[in-house]
Amino acid sequence: MLGFWHVHAADYAERTQAHPDTELVAVWDEDLDRGQAGAHDFGVEYAGDLAELLTRDDLDAVTVTTATAPHRDVMVRAAAAGKHIFTEKLLAPTVAEVDEIVAAASHSSCRSRGSAGALLRSERGDRRRAHRPRLPPRLPDPAVPRPRPRHGDRDVPLAPGVRP
Repeated sequence: MLGFWHVHAADYAERTQAHPDTELVAVWDEDLDRGQAGAHDFGVEYAGDLAELLTRDDLDAVTVTTATAPHRDVMVRAAAAGKHIFTEKLLAPTVAEVDEIVAAASHSSCRSRGSAGALLRSERGDRRRAHRPRLPPRLPDPAVPRPRPRHGDRDVPLAPGVRP
């Protein structure tokens, strides 16, 4: 688990521990107190050195739940180490940083995925994702008119800026 900054970090850690094929093995956070608290809460090791942690053979994947600003650095380093990456939105604060993350992931053996996991290890020791989050449904085409919401026999006003 790389970071406990994000509000859903504990949820991702819980899901990882609950999955029969994965194990949460360590927590790293740039904030020592926050990282140690997260590690303590889940009964795993706190790793103070990200570079050292990413070299470990018992880690197959990382969930990045740091603040958005360090996402690029953390994910590029994880990709360079061949770790699969799961992250919460926002991927990065700029398009250029997103491009760097995507390039790093595509040039390594890792798979990257946006939005749920942690530092994962399959019980069999092979590289497997803990779970595949469902992708959101496809957004409707804005050129196609949508029916106006109705409540009983009267029209429901739409939010400002929303087209019927």
